[in-house]
Amino acid sequence: MSRSRPRSFATVPQSTVLSFTRVEKIQVLRLTISRKFSVSQPVNDLLAGCSQSLFALRIFRQRGLPADTLQVVFQAIVSNKLSYGSPAWWGFSPADHQSRLETFLQRSVKFGHRTTTFPSICDDADKRRFTRIAHNTRHLQHQLLLPRRNSQNGTGFVRN
Repeated sequence: MSRSRPRSFATVPQSTVLSFTRVEKIQVLRLTISRKFSVSQPVNDLLAGCSQSLFALRIFRQRGLPADTLQVVFQAIVSNKLSYGSPAWWGFSPADHQSRLETFLQRSVKFGHRTTTFPSICDDADKRRFTRIAHNTRHLQHQLLLPRRNSQNGTGFVRN
């Protein structure tokens, strides 16, 4: 016959009261979410970081780094910054934010860091994510898609 130990319970002092503080914004996975669910701050932060990276690339070019290496560095740093969280906020961003990002990409083409501007990096990341969700029935978000139907739009999904 085994003997069990008596259970001991931790006591919480009665004076402990949970308090919450309202904040204007919160940063989750390097994505800033404001109280109003505006994507202005993430786009501003993203463009500021990418502009700093363009400045660094300009310094590298002045120091003699070859153009093809600059494009690889641009892809590794700037393109990845742009595409990291963009599927979460790209569809909610207004046209002026999208045009600011496109202007930035056109500027990077002018400097020789990228060969083409369109489609944008954010659009590409958004389309890749949707394709992964649409073609993988085991994806968590697949069940959120509208039902398939035979249609002429080529995607097989109902469009509103």
